Amino acid sequence: MKHFIYTLLLLSVAPIAAAQDYEISGTQGETITLNISGFADNRSTFAYAQITGGAYTSNGFNQSTGQISFKFEKAEEYSFDFYEDLNGCVNATSILFKIKAKSTPEPEPEPEPEPQPEPEPNPQPEPNPEPEPISERIVIDIPNIFTPNGDGINDGFHINYNIRPSVFAIKIFNRNGQNIFSSTNSDFVWDGDNNVPGTYFYIINYHDSTGVKTLSGNVMIAQ
Repeated sequence: MKHFIYTLLLLSVAPIAAAQDYEISGTQGETITLNISGFADNRSTFAYAQITGGAYTSNGFNQSTGQISFKFEKAEEYSFDFYEDLNGCVNATSILFKIKAKSTPEPEPEPEPEPQPEPEPNPQPEPNPEPEPISERIVIDIPNIFTPNGDGINDGFHINYNIRPSVFAIKIFNRNGQNIFSSTNSDFVWDGDNNVPGTYFYIINYHDSTGVKTLSGNVMIAQ
């Protein structure tokens, strides 16, 4: 299996509007590894969100090496936003992966069948193997509005799951890109921290049976 490595530069002091954009070509089923400068020195934290495209797998971001790998199983375009958080200053870089279909080799001719030995008299049937356990995927329900007015109804922003993830992280940003809330507790409740009513943005990373997942979206604080 081929393995391609690309080096990206994310400017840790550039505003979001000036972030660099990249287009990377690859083939379905091949591993693409990105070397991302600026994150291996522990000054910044890193997150990413899928914008378009279907399913993929990733080994997650390695803070010590500054690398993250992706594998795409379908021939289509996938786009992501990569986020750098430097002491509350958030920058973003967009990356487009153009994945082509892998070539299908010509089938090899089937070998001639080998002569089979005579069956033993009264063979005993082999026991059926035990079925492999089925791993459920995590289904997440994220509300898009809450009212922290102290009436005891929908006072906090939280997430509902069918199965709680073992690895979880969330960051919430205001409209200026400042990180105003972070948690690694999947049972967190954000009460708004006395922020003004309006729209706020979140990035969620978690693990389930299919690998590392990233979600992004927005939630409104209403009066």
